[in-house]
Amino acid sequence: MHKTLLILLFGFLFCFGRQPNVYGQQTVFADSISTQQDTITGKKEKGTYSGRSKVVSRVHKWLFRKEKGKKAPPKIKYAELYGDLQDKVTIDHVIIESKDPFGYSVFDTLRKPKSLLEKAGNAVHVKSKNMAIKKYFLFKEGDLVDTLLIQETARLLRQQKYIRDVNIVPEHSIEGTVNLVVKVLDSWSILPRGSFSSSRFSVGLRDRNFFGLGHEAHVNYSKRIEDGSTGFGSKYIVPNIANTFIDVTGNYQSDLDHFQDKYISMNREFYSPLTRWAGGVFVQERSLERPFIGWNWEIEDHQLKFDYQDYWLGRAFPIIKAGEGRARQTNLVVAARTFFVNYKAALPQEIDNTRFFSDEQFYLASVGVNSREYVADHHIFRDGVTEDVPVGDLYSFTAGVQRKNERSRFYMGVQASKGGYVDWGFVSGTVEVGSFFGSSRVEQGVISLKANYFSDLYDMGSGGWQIRQFIKPQIVIGINREKSFNDRLGLNERPYFRGVNNYEYLDYTSRYKYGDYQNGNMQGFESPVIGTRKYVLDLQTQFYSPWELLGFRLNPFLSTSLSILTGGDKSYGSNRLYSSFSLGFIIRNDYFVFDSFQLSLSYYPSIPGEGNSIFKGNSFRNDNFGFLDFKSDKPRPVIYE
Repeated sequence: MHKTLLILLFGFLFCFGRQPNVYGQQTVFADSISTQQDTITGKKEKGTYSGRSKVVSRVHKWLFRKEKGKKAPPKIKYAELYGDLQDKVTIDHVIIESKDPFGYSVFDTLRKPKSLLEKAGNAVHVKSKNMAIKKYFLFKEGDLVDTLLIQETARLLRQQKYIRDVNIVPEHSIEGTVNLVVKVLDSWSILPRGSFSSSRFSVGLRDRNFFGLGHEAHVNYSKRIEDGSTGFGSKYIVPNIANTFIDVTGNYQSDLDHFQDKYISMNREFYSPLTRWAGGVFVQERSLERPFIGWNWEIEDHQLKFDYQDYWLGRAFPIIKAGEGRARQTNLVVAARTFFVNYKAALPQEIDNTRFFSDEQFYLASVGVNSREYVADHHIFRDGVTEDVPVGDLYSFTAGVQRKNERSRFYMGVQASKGGYVDWGFVSGTVEVGSFFGSSRVEQGVISLKANYFSDLYDMGSGGWQIRQFIKPQIVIGINREKSFNDRLGLNERPYFRGVNNYEYLDYTSRYKYGDYQNGNMQGFESPVIGTRKYVLDLQTQFYSPWELLGFRLNPFLSTSLSILTGGDKSYGSNRLYSSFSLGFIIRNDYFVFDSFQLSLSYYPSIPGEGNSIFKGNSFRNDNFGFLDFKSDKPRPVIYE
């Protein structure tokens, strides 16, 4: 153990890390779609170790790999690569080449694992089976070559968290046919988890490529020392059953206080612009405890128990059946949804005087037009691998009827979203307006405005450092909200429970959508401040380091959040500016299947209920920024959170 620590210390203090491949500017997929390709050199630069000992030199070679290349690698456009084959040549054979995660590349055939750690990691890794890869193919042997289907297959494979990168290349076959070679680079998929303190401990294990099948398995166990109470959780996900793109999830969780969450889900999304049918079933039984504001403005914990059922179905109709590029990916989408909530444990009258948490039946339908495609970029939320950035438009209209508290209310909402690259970076935005209508007046209306910007990737000069700027403004305005503490906005990182119409239930099994559904919450902020309107501005300066240790990168960042809550009756702590200032490192490893984590320090000038001039460690999370997808989904009300 001491030797390992010494090696790591020497590595950090004295060694140079691997410089990443520097990609060219982003380019659009399909007829406007392209990917980047690594430079194939097979050559290595000699490191300089003047003044260093031979021991340090050997440690450096063991831990690090340094590649030659500040030069942008050539771009390969699918449209150009397959241009002469499009709709003229049939696919003879599809060949799958799956590679272990360490030391290989799907672009550089000469690259092999060289260090002892790379070889050892590959030796114990369970490689993805062909069936886990083949089920995402949108083409088959005997089909005519279709550039869009090839690029969409590559994107869908990259979207799987057990796959790091993908490259699909044509290979010569007999005249009139072609072989497609699907090269897939795995990620390390098994991750243990654990936390220990004097009062409790928890251990867990997650595998996102169970036995190489592409299935996802979670298990965790926790225990509280004081009273011996135990908690247990398990979840199993079977994605894309038999190439139907139907995902099935089963979940059971019981925490230390014996609150339980059980659900089963079957869901098929509009996974591609070419998808025609989507739908899902979600059935849940849940018992939990949440903080609520009492009549005397004190925070009190109360139990909620409910059953929840959600069913939806959608159909996409291509607007232009024979087209190229974006025209082919434009659809008219209609969908219908119904969900039912049955509460088994009600809140006391003084906590829920308006019966906000009561049985509910909701029937919704939507119609909309969306057009989306994807841009291949890099160094946004990952390091040195392809990231598919959605660009496009979405316009939808939603209407429905809610039955609650022995009365029926009509609901109507609209959404408009647009995003794409401009000369000075990437900009996306969405506007949503929705309201219930009862007794000839607007009730519980919402106006939600969001924007997301990140700059181009700038080279800081010598040394290989790069930088991006992120900006995310958000506004949520409530109109004629109920006179209840429960129907108010907050700033807390994890909002108080506000019914089923929030991100936690709208897509419970797809938590990567958290950023889409979350509305301007300050990370690390815990306070009972509430209001009816919220204005939030998030700023982040992100640096990308050229150094790598065992696949880990430490990327420094500076972050600022500025927030204002306003509101009238049943509001607290409003009409004040709340802020946070953070600095730290985002730690990522694209070889492994786990979310990035941070080492950070945040300063809060004021948090009502906690005090002034507060410092917190590791309060920042990078998932506050994310991509806005222009994908049609199940009908939903505008989120007020």
